[in-house]
Amino acid sequence: MRIPTPLLATFACLGLLAGTAHADILAEEAIRIARENGVVTVTDVDRDMSKWEVEGRAADGREIEVDIDATSGAVLKVERD
Repeated sequence: MRIPTPLLATFACLGLLAGTAHADILAEEAIRIARENGVVTVTDVDRDMSKWEVEGRAADGREIEVDIDATSGAVLKVERD
């Protein structure tokens, strides 16, 4: 079966072709991103569906949680208590 070029381009952009979907980031990468956003000491790392939740302490000792998109690595939320 031949797929028309415009449709093929659309599939490629959406990551629907075999081997083109983006791989999820690993916990180590999520921790690195969380550290870049204020986490000094990591106390917990959890994968919750499509996001990583990294919990820990900031430099001032306050609790901090950083939610990170598991596919793109984008920071979704930074919460300080």
